[in-house]
Amino acid sequence: MNWVHLLVLAVGLAFANAPAHADPERRVALIIGNDAYKGLKRLDNGVADARAMAAELKALGFETIVKTNAGRKEMHNAIGEFGGKLASGSVGLFYYAGHGIQSGDKNFLIPVDADLQSEDDLDADAIDVGKVMRAMEPARNKLNIVVLDACRDNPLTKGGRSGTRGLAVVQAPTGPLVAYATGPGKVAQDGDKGANGVYTGELLKALREPGLKIEEVFKRAGNAVRERTGGRQVPWTQASLQGDFYFRPGSAAAPVVRNDGGARPRCRPDAPCRDLAAPGCAAGLRSPFGQSLVGPAAVP
Repeated sequence: MNWVHLLVLAVGLAFANAPAHADPERRVALIIGNDAYKGLKRLDNGVADARAMAAELKALGFETIVKTNAGRKEMHNAIGEFGGKLASGSVGLFYYAGHGIQSGDKNFLIPVDADLQSEDDLDADAIDVGKVMRAMEPARNKLNIVVLDACRDNPLTKGGRSGTRGLAVVQAPTGPLVAYATGPGKVAQDGDKGANGVYTGELLKALREPGLKIEEVFKRAGNAVRERTGGRQVPWTQASLQGDFYFRPGSAAAPVVRNDGGARPRCRPDAPCRDLAAPGCAAGLRSPFGQSLVGPAAVP
């Protein structure tokens, strides 16, 4: 056996023994839905919204962490677990449905066991949305998505530190999209008891549409909410995107020709692909561009 054969054999063995290439994107979601509050008004849709969103995201390839009617400690631990699963190259999504309160320039998510007598109790008994943002930052992942269906009436009856209805716009980590069920300082509407809230219901419909970029998904949901509520509720989106991302890529089409003349097959819409540049790739994020949007999610 001459040296050429030995070289070919060595290369073949190297490829055969090499570990399989990992999928380029990992999708991780933390979903929390609270409605069975002990010291505050009970809500009708928090748990149903969370369960429906978890099922939809799982079908879209997300690894899901789901918490319903969670107390403060459980929410705190879930956020830590969520942050630990994020890594470079991943997509992180946080979804919350339940009571939310704006106090000063902070937004607080309310656990079911919170004992709130006034807004001065928020730091001790509630969860600052900033904690979720900080959990996402170390991963420096491709994309962070935060969905807050928590713009409801302030449940506190006593005064405090400039508390208002609705939620404030938050400072988010690099490359995020933050979606609010309604505009800053406004209040979102609940749906029928046991069903989905107005915003989450429309967002679920938009997530099922193939071929929509992430910003188009939230615009479509916002349009539907505005129409359904007669303009009383207009969802708001804050985004600084660095590429295109598709929750559900479109149907297969002809392959794209690469610069080297080879054909790049199109990825299946129901499975992650290993080639980030392949059209329809579930890994999303290609054709880099800069975008900054702060405004209503609805399309004119």
